[in-house]
Amino acid sequence: MTGREVFQRAVALMNELDSFGTYHPDVADLEYNAPELLSIAVAELWSVDCLVRGVRPTASGYTLEPIRSLTDVLPLHDITCGCLPYLLSSMLLEEENQERSEHFYKLYLSLRSSITEVFTRGEWRPIRNVYS
Repeated sequence: MTGREVFQRAVALMNELDSFGTYHPDVADLEYNAPELLSIAVAELWSVDCLVRGVRPTASGYTLEPIRSLTDVLPLHDITCGCLPYLLSSMLLEEENQERSEHFYKLYLSLRSSITEVFTRGEWRPIRNVYS
């Protein structure tokens, strides 16, 4: 998934598209800041992504690179990328509308928590009777 795809989903969540599907005029400012915010968001989701991929964060060959433009492919699994529009929406709205920002952040935390829960579940094993 690219940064552009995440940004477009975040803008749609924020209701920044008119009825013709074009951006409102202030979206250019949001787009300018999006790559740096995506870098922060990717770093925040790094541990969850490692869990989804089944690798250790220090594994050789699995490094975190900054997002330089919205055309960059994000270094996260598609499952983890599902959280990004909510987190990016929250970050973009931080100064403009604190209440909506908090709403998107709560949605992000809920989705992140459910992903973490799925990938950290244990397995059932028979219990051995040690007293017989």
